[in-house]
Amino acid sequence: MGPSVVLLALAIGSGEYVIWPFIGTQLGTGVLWLAAVALISQYFVVMEIERYTLATGETAITGFTRLWRGFGPIFLVLILLPYIWPGWAAGAATMFGYLIGGGDQQLLTLAVLIVGAAALTLSPVVYRMVERMQFVLMGAVVVFLAIAVVFATEAEAWAGVIQPTMPDTSGAVTMAVLVGAIAFAGPGAGNLAQSHWIRDKGMAMGHYIPRVVSPITGQEVSAPTTGYLFPQDEANLSRWRRWWRLANLEQLSTNILIGFLSIVVFTVLAVSTLGIGGDYAGDLSFISEEADALTSILGSGFGTFFLIAGCAALFSTSITQVDFVGRLVSDVTKINLLIKSNFWSESKLYFAAVWIFTVVCVGIVLAGLRQPLVLLIISSVFQAIVLASSSIMLAVLNRRALPDAIKIRGIRLWAVIWAGLFFGVSSGYVAVNQIANLLG
Repeated sequence: MGPSVVLLALAIGSGEYVIWPFIGTQLGTGVLWLAAVALISQYFVVMEIERYTLATGETAITGFTRLWRGFGPIFLVLILLPYIWPGWAAGAATMFGYLIGGGDQQLLTLAVLIVGAAALTLSPVVYRMVERMQFVLMGAVVVFLAIAVVFATEAEAWAGVIQPTMPDTSGAVTMAVLVGAIAFAGPGAGNLAQSHWIRDKGMAMGHYIPRVVSPITGQEVSAPTTGYLFPQDEANLSRWRRWWRLANLEQLSTNILIGFLSIVVFTVLAVSTLGIGGDYAGDLSFISEEADALTSILGSGFGTFFLIAGCAALFSTSITQVDFVGRLVSDVTKINLLIKSNFWSESKLYFAAVWIFTVVCVGIVLAGLRQPLVLLIISSVFQAIVLASSSIMLAVLNRRALPDAIKIRGIRLWAVIWAGLFFGVSSGYVAVNQIANLLG
């Protein structure tokens, strides 16, 4: 286990801890059925990302470029659009400010960005550091949720979970917020990072691809980052089936099961402590009020732990976000522009991308865009667009590029097509409405 734990942590730091609880304080827990639909849809998408990488060792983005070279730069832009908004760093800074009772949010956000990039740079094997950090975070979250369920939630809030209601988007929860929550019921566009983390974990054919290592403390391996198709004999197909079962089990037990439970518990907790209909002006003040309510119920230690968990979740998500962008940029650049270069390895390109991306995020913060919830919602709507486009591309890639014995077919094929339509229609609706509002 590992890659799906990292993916789960990417989701917890946005949708589970922030956006779905915010929606709960406005609409109640009856809308959580949408989170279940979104998570199941994303499960089939991420498994097709895993299918291609387990079978070839290549990332899904590299696979897209095999269909047409232009898909690499297109997906590079599509990924940068949602992740260039440093909402996670701003959120971590806000949580830290709540913990210490103040502080300059702009300076704290800049510190989160710079410390995160430095941590990635100094880790000998980047994936190993990210994975260990997320395992610690998951342990803390599970302990917190177990205590919260018993002592701080109400039966009425739990009852709402099994009484589905249609969301009202005429108030604080606009259609953009709802689409963002759907994208963040899971890692959103971060699903594409699963290719990279599988390779660095050494799963199946990813074992034969060199890992991303630090240019300062790591040791590079001179090997190509393009993959291989294994011979289709019975011995290899038997190994493939075992890897495929393991990958499905890891994804279902972490990102789906624990992911959905964390959405439900965090949302039920918010509704139990704050009620429904509060005015939080589009910021994270509801989390501060929730911490105060938990303090009054369970004592100051639990309220503080709630803020520490949130700060850690958002900080780790910020690091994982930068890690993912660095991997994507280096992957696309190496395959499309520098595949013959002996100097510019994927590791060197990765760290150049990490610091360039961090500088851009710093510029956005200095420009005054640092409201965490607003930044996360902007990011999440773009993520729904990426989910829609990558779903359709994966269906095509895993039908055309893989041998008959392991290609996508049947229910999984239709599920991925459904995911493309689900995320495409919802994000398209928001885009049309926003354009109409601008023109009107």
